[in-house]
Amino acid sequence: MAGNSQYRLGAFGGISFFPSTGPDRLMLGSKGSSFDKFVANYNALNAADLSSPLTHFKMRPSFYAGLNFFTKSYYSEFAYNTLHGKAEATFVNGNKRVLEMKSGDFDIGIGFGYSTDKFYAYFVGIMNFGFGDRLDAYTEYPDGTISYGMENYLNGHYQTLRLGLRPALRIGYFVTPRVSLMFLLDKLKEGGDSDEYRDVLAGDITTESINADLEYIGVNWQEYINSPSDYVLADGEMVKGGWSGLQMRLGICFQINNPGYYED
Repeated sequence: MAGNSQYRLGAFGGISFFPSTGPDRLMLGSKGSSFDKFVANYNALNAADLSSPLTHFKMRPSFYAGLNFFTKSYYSEFAYNTLHGKAEATFVNGNKRVLEMKSGDFDIGIGFGYSTDKFYAYFVGIMNFGFGDRLDAYTEYPDGTISYGMENYLNGHYQTLRLGLRPALRIGYFVTPRVSLMFLLDKLKEGGDSDEYRDVLAGDITTESINADLEYIGVNWQEYINSPSDYVLADGEMVKGGWSGLQMRLGICFQINNPGYYED
Protein backbone atom coordinates (compact mmCIF):
# COMPACT_ATOMS: atom_id res chain seq x y z
CA MET A 1 0.00 0.00 0.00
CA ALA A 2 1.44 3.34 -0.98
CA GLY A 3 -0.83 5.32 1.34
CA ASN A 4 -1.54 5.44 5.06
CA SER A 5 -3.88 2.47 5.57
CA GLN A 6 -4.96 -0.90 4.24
CA TYR A 7 -8.64 0.00 4.06
CA ARG A 8 -10.95 2.62 2.63
CA LEU A 9 -13.67 4.39 4.62
CA GLY A 10 -16.10 6.38 2.50
CA ALA A 11 -19.31 8.40 2.48
CA PHE A 12 -21.50 7.89 -0.59
CA GLY A 13 -24.80 9.05 -2.00
CA GLY A 14 -26.78 9.41 -5.19
CA ILE A 15 -30.03 8.89 -7.09
CA SER A 16 -32.01 5.69 -7.70
CA PHE A 17 -33.67 4.80 -10.97
CA PHE A 18 -35.37 1.70 -12.32
CA PRO A 19 -34.85 -0.25 -15.55
CA SER A 20 -37.80 -0.78 -17.89
CA THR A 21 -39.06 -4.18 -16.79
CA GLY A 22 -42.46 -3.98 -18.42
CA PRO A 23 -44.01 -0.51 -18.00
CA ASP A 24 -41.23 0.74 -15.71
CA ARG A 25 -42.77 -0.42 -12.48
CA LEU A 26 -42.24 -2.32 -9.29
CA MET A 27 -44.88 -4.33 -7.52
CA LEU A 28 -46.11 -4.32 -3.97
CA GLY A 29 -45.97 -7.76 -2.40
CA SER A 30 -45.14 -10.92 -4.29
CA LYS A 31 -46.21 -11.49 -7.88
CA GLY A 32 -49.61 -13.16 -8.13
CA SER A 33 -50.68 -12.24 -4.61
CA SER A 34 -51.19 -9.33 -2.24
CA PHE A 35 -51.44 -6.09 -4.23
CA ASP A 36 -51.98 -7.97 -7.52
CA LYS A 37 -55.15 -9.51 -6.11
CA PHE A 38 -56.29 -6.15 -4.79
CA VAL A 39 -55.79 -4.54 -8.23
CA ALA A 40 -57.72 -7.32 -9.97
CA ASN A 41 -60.62 -7.08 -7.52
CA TYR A 42 -60.69 -3.29 -7.55
CA ASN A 43 -60.75 -3.10 -11.36
CA ALA A 44 -63.40 -5.82 -11.67
CA LEU A 45 -65.66 -4.10 -9.15
CA ASN A 46 -65.34 -0.66 -10.78
CA ALA A 47 -65.04 -1.75 -14.43
CA ALA A 48 -68.15 0.10 -15.60
CA ASP A 49 -67.05 3.36 -13.97
CA LEU A 50 -63.36 3.40 -14.92
CA SER A 51 -61.88 5.15 -17.92
CA SER A 52 -58.40 3.92 -16.90
CA PRO A 53 -57.96 0.89 -14.59
CA LEU A 54 -55.81 0.86 -11.49
CA THR A 55 -52.15 0.32 -12.34
CA HIS A 56 -49.17 -1.07 -10.51
CA PHE A 57 -46.71 1.34 -8.95
CA LYS A 58 -44.75 3.50 -11.37
CA MET A 59 -41.51 4.52 -9.77
CA ARG A 60 -40.13 7.98 -9.19
CA PRO A 61 -36.48 8.97 -8.67
CA SER A 62 -35.35 8.60 -5.07
CA PHE A 63 -32.17 9.16 -3.09
CA TYR A 64 -29.82 7.14 -0.95
CA ALA A 65 -26.83 7.90 1.28
CA GLY A 66 -24.50 5.92 3.51
CA LEU A 67 -21.06 4.93 4.71
CA ASN A 68 -18.92 2.09 3.37
CA PHE A 69 -15.78 0.32 4.50
CA PHE A 70 -13.74 -1.92 2.24
CA THR A 71 -10.38 -3.55 1.80
CA LYS A 72 -8.91 -5.33 -1.20
CA SER A 73 -11.40 -8.20 -0.85
CA TYR A 74 -13.99 -7.25 1.81
CA TYR A 75 -16.85 -4.72 1.67
CA SER A 76 -19.47 -3.47 4.13
CA GLU A 77 -21.93 -0.60 4.17
CA PHE A 78 -24.57 1.11 6.26
CA ALA A 79 -27.05 3.18 4.23
CA TYR A 80 -30.45 4.83 4.09
CA ASN A 81 -32.40 4.06 0.92
CA THR A 82 -35.72 5.58 -0.18
CA LEU A 83 -38.37 4.29 -2.60
CA HIS A 84 -41.33 6.19 -4.00
CA GLY A 85 -44.06 4.77 -6.25
CA LYS A 86 -47.47 5.88 -7.45
CA ALA A 87 -50.46 3.91 -8.75
CA GLU A 88 -53.74 5.40 -9.94
CA ALA A 89 -57.08 4.75 -11.59
CA THR A 90 -59.24 7.31 -13.41
CA PHE A 91 -63.03 7.28 -13.30
CA VAL A 92 -65.31 8.44 -16.11
CA ASN A 93 -66.34 11.46 -13.99
CA GLY A 94 -62.71 12.60 -13.91
CA ASN A 95 -61.97 11.61 -10.32
CA LYS A 96 -58.80 9.64 -9.64
CA ARG A 97 -58.08 6.96 -7.07
CA VAL A 98 -54.42 7.43 -6.16
CA LEU A 99 -52.22 5.12 -4.10
CA GLU A 100 -48.81 6.55 -3.25
CA MET A 101 -46.22 4.40 -1.52
CA LYS A 102 -43.13 5.79 0.19
CA SER A 103 -40.56 3.87 2.16
CA GLY A 104 -37.26 4.48 3.88
CA ASP A 105 -34.96 1.53 4.54
CA PHE A 106 -31.93 1.26 6.76
CA ASP A 107 -29.59 -1.17 5.01
CA ILE A 108 -26.67 -3.18 6.38
CA GLY A 109 -24.53 -4.90 3.76
CA ILE A 110 -21.58 -7.31 3.84
CA GLY A 111 -19.83 -8.71 0.80
CA PHE A 112 -16.68 -9.84 -0.95
CA GLY A 113 -14.96 -8.95 -4.18
CA TYR A 114 -11.83 -7.22 -5.39
CA SER A 115 -10.36 -3.72 -5.44
CA THR A 116 -7.41 -2.19 -7.29
CA ASP A 117 -6.00 1.33 -7.33
CA LYS A 118 -8.66 2.40 -9.85
CA PHE A 119 -11.55 -0.07 -9.72
CA TYR A 120 -13.60 -2.14 -7.26
CA ALA A 121 -16.44 -4.65 -7.54
CA TYR A 122 -18.18 -6.54 -4.73
CA PHE A 123 -21.08 -8.96 -4.41
CA VAL A 124 -23.04 -7.93 -1.34
CA GLY A 125 -25.83 -9.33 0.82
CA ILE A 126 -28.12 -6.60 2.17
CA MET A 127 -30.36 -6.80 5.23
CA ASN A 128 -32.97 -4.05 5.13
CA PHE A 129 -35.17 -2.67 7.88
CA GLY A 130 -38.23 -0.79 6.57
CA PHE A 131 -39.63 1.00 9.61
CA GLY A 132 -41.59 3.66 7.76
CA ASP A 133 -43.31 2.04 4.78
CA ARG A 134 -46.37 4.19 4.13
CA LEU A 135 -49.23 3.84 1.68
CA ASP A 136 -51.30 7.01 1.18
CA ALA A 137 -54.69 6.50 -0.46
CA TYR A 138 -56.52 9.61 -1.64
CA THR A 139 -59.02 10.96 -4.14
CA GLU A 140 -57.85 13.54 -6.68
CA TYR A 141 -60.67 15.59 -8.18
CA PRO A 142 -60.66 17.09 -11.71
CA ASP A 143 -59.80 20.56 -10.37
CA GLY A 144 -56.65 19.15 -8.72
CA THR A 145 -58.05 19.03 -5.18
CA ILE A 146 -56.71 16.12 -3.12
CA SER A 147 -58.83 14.59 -0.37
CA TYR A 148 -58.08 11.99 2.29
CA GLY A 149 -61.60 12.46 3.66
CA MET A 150 -64.24 9.90 4.42
CA GLU A 151 -66.42 10.76 1.42
CA ASN A 152 -64.78 7.85 -0.43
CA TYR A 153 -63.86 4.37 0.73
CA LEU A 154 -60.17 3.50 1.06
CA ASN A 155 -58.97 7.08 1.66
CA GLY A 156 -56.44 7.23 4.46
CA HIS A 157 -52.86 6.69 5.54
CA TYR A 158 -51.66 3.11 5.95
CA GLN A 159 -48.36 1.90 7.36
CA THR A 160 -46.38 -1.31 7.75
CA LEU A 161 -43.05 -2.67 8.97
CA ARG A 162 -40.79 -4.70 6.69
CA LEU A 163 -37.63 -6.79 7.06
CA GLY A 164 -35.84 -8.46 4.22
CA LEU A 165 -32.68 -9.76 2.58
CA ARG A 166 -31.55 -9.01 -0.96
CA PRO A 167 -28.51 -9.59 -3.20
CA ALA A 168 -26.64 -6.59 -4.57
CA LEU A 169 -23.65 -5.50 -6.64
CA ARG A 170 -21.33 -2.58 -5.90
CA ILE A 171 -19.00 -1.28 -8.62
CA GLY A 172 -16.79 1.80 -8.47
CA TYR A 173 -14.15 3.65 -10.47
CA PHE A 174 -11.72 6.08 -8.84
CA VAL A 175 -11.46 9.37 -10.68
CA THR A 176 -9.09 10.63 -7.97
CA PRO A 177 -7.52 8.80 -4.99
CA ARG A 178 -10.37 10.09 -2.81
CA VAL A 179 -13.37 10.17 -5.17
CA SER A 180 -15.01 7.27 -6.99
CA LEU A 181 -18.06 7.02 -9.22
CA MET A 182 -20.38 4.24 -8.06
CA PHE A 183 -22.88 1.94 -9.75
CA LEU A 184 -25.17 -0.03 -7.42
CA LEU A 185 -27.58 -2.77 -8.48
CA ASP A 186 -30.04 -4.35 -6.04
CA LYS A 187 -32.58 -7.15 -6.59
CA LEU A 188 -35.46 -6.11 -4.38
CA LYS A 189 -37.23 -9.03 -2.76
CA GLU A 190 -40.91 -9.78 -3.22
CA GLY A 191 -42.44 -8.88 0.09
CA GLY A 192 -39.99 -10.32 2.60
CA ASP A 193 -41.05 -10.60 6.21
CA SER A 194 -43.64 -7.83 6.07
CA ASP A 195 -46.63 -6.77 8.09
CA GLU A 196 -49.97 -5.81 6.59
CA TYR A 197 -50.90 -2.23 5.74
CA ARG A 198 -52.80 -0.87 8.71
CA ASP A 199 -54.57 2.48 8.96
CA VAL A 200 -52.38 4.72 11.13
CA LEU A 201 -55.54 6.39 12.49
CA ALA A 202 -57.37 3.12 13.17
CA GLY A 203 -57.38 3.74 16.90
CA ASP A 204 -59.20 7.05 16.38
CA ILE A 205 -61.82 5.81 13.92
CA THR A 206 -65.34 5.84 15.33
CA THR A 207 -68.19 3.48 14.51
CA GLU A 208 -69.91 6.34 12.66
CA SER A 209 -67.01 6.65 10.22
CA ILE A 210 -67.48 5.36 6.69
CA ASN A 211 -64.10 3.62 7.02
CA ALA A 212 -64.77 2.20 10.48
CA ASP A 213 -64.14 -1.38 9.37
CA LEU A 214 -61.26 -0.61 7.02
CA GLU A 215 -58.45 -0.97 9.54
CA TYR A 216 -56.40 -3.04 7.09
CA ILE A 217 -56.40 -3.08 3.29
CA GLY A 218 -57.75 -6.43 2.14
CA VAL A 219 -56.91 -8.09 -1.16
CA ASN A 220 -60.60 -8.74 -1.92
CA TRP A 221 -61.97 -5.23 -2.30
CA GLN A 222 -65.24 -6.42 -3.84
CA GLU A 223 -66.01 -8.56 -0.82
CA TYR A 224 -65.52 -5.58 1.49
CA ILE A 225 -67.78 -3.29 -0.55
CA ASN A 226 -70.52 -5.94 -0.71
CA SER A 227 -70.81 -6.07 3.07
CA PRO A 228 -68.51 -3.76 5.06
CA SER A 229 -70.10 -4.51 8.42
CA ASP A 230 -69.66 -8.28 7.99
CA TYR A 231 -66.21 -8.15 6.45
CA VAL A 232 -63.60 -10.07 8.46
CA LEU A 233 -60.04 -10.38 7.22
CA ALA A 234 -58.40 -13.77 7.64
CA ASP A 235 -54.69 -14.51 7.59
CA GLY A 236 -53.21 -14.10 4.13
CA GLU A 237 -56.03 -11.84 2.90
CA MET A 238 -54.37 -8.50 3.60
CA VAL A 239 -52.13 -6.40 1.39
CA LYS A 240 -48.56 -6.65 2.71
CA GLY A 241 -45.60 -4.36 2.29
CA GLY A 242 -42.69 -5.04 -0.02
CA TRP A 243 -41.10 -4.19 -3.34
CA SER A 244 -40.18 -6.44 -6.24
CA GLY A 245 -37.83 -5.59 -9.10
CA LEU A 246 -34.40 -4.21 -9.93
CA GLN A 247 -33.16 -0.97 -8.41
CA MET A 248 -30.22 0.74 -10.12
CA ARG A 249 -28.36 3.64 -8.55
CA LEU A 250 -25.63 6.03 -9.61
CA GLY A 251 -23.61 7.94 -7.08
CA ILE A 252 -20.35 9.37 -5.82
CA CYS A 253 -18.23 8.06 -2.96
CA PHE A 254 -15.79 10.31 -1.09
CA GLN A 255 -13.01 8.61 0.87
CA ILE A 256 -12.86 9.89 4.44
CA ASN A 257 -9.43 8.41 5.14
CA ASN A 258 -6.39 8.73 2.87
CA PRO A 259 -5.62 5.21 1.67
CA GLY A 260 -3.42 5.99 -1.29
CA TYR A 261 -3.32 3.22 -3.92
CA TYR A 262 -3.23 -0.54 -3.57
CA GLU A 263 -0.07 -2.28 -4.66
CA ASP A 264 -0.19 -5.59 -6.52
